[in-house]
Amino acid sequence: MRELPEKEFKNEEAKSTLTSEQLAALIVDALIDAGIIDKKRVPEAIEIAAEEIEVRKALGDY
Repeated sequence: MRELPEKEFKNEEAKSTLTSEQLAALIVDALIDAGIIDKKRVPEAIEIAAEEIEVRKALGDY
């Protein structure tokens, strides 16, 4: 599983908050582990997932 860079977190509260891209990376990582997504498509998968997360957040659909 990909580790999130500790330097991105300024305080304890921020550690429990993920950006859309960080959340997408965690989801894609799980899909890779399950054999659903090929490793060579990771950047594309993260971009698509992060965009979908952002759209859902903008619509309040979460």
